[in-house]
Amino acid sequence: MAIFSTKKQNHNVFNPKEFNRKQLQQQNLIFVISAIIIIIGLVAMVIYTINFIIGQMDDIFATIKNDVNLEGFDVEGFGKIKDKVQIRDEEQLEKIIAQVIAENPGPLAQYREGKTKTFGFFVGQVMKATQGRANPELVNECLKKMLNRGNT
Repeated sequence: MAIFSTKKQNHNVFNPKEFNRKQLQQQNLIFVISAIIIIIGLVAMVIYTINFIIGQMDDIFATIKNDVNLEGFDVEGFGKIKDKVQIRDEEQLEKIIAQVIAENPGPLAQYREGKTKTFGFFVGQVMKATQGRANPELVNECLKKMLNRGNT
């Protein structure tokens, strides 16, 4: 008997451990490739969505730009609207009230004598002077203050 075997090992023999390892490597490679393809697809969808949104915004801005054309703007019409704006500036209103009080010394004397119904007369005169644009609450507040302190 020989101490050393002269028999060559056959490399073509089926080895289940080696087969499982190769199969797992192939499956992992397929999984990685699939994951990369999915990520590329998601990135493409995000880019498409961003481009779509930008395109929609461009359309909206173009529509606004075309619709808001100031050429031929009706300045007289704007003046009519401007005249309807309510007066809320207290200083401006106090100047108008001072003028109304100065123009009506008779009702002012009656108010100071205790005839408080003349207050309504002053409110009406202020509203007339402002063409109804004065803020009524502010008129009442400023008028009371000015009538009670004696400013004319």
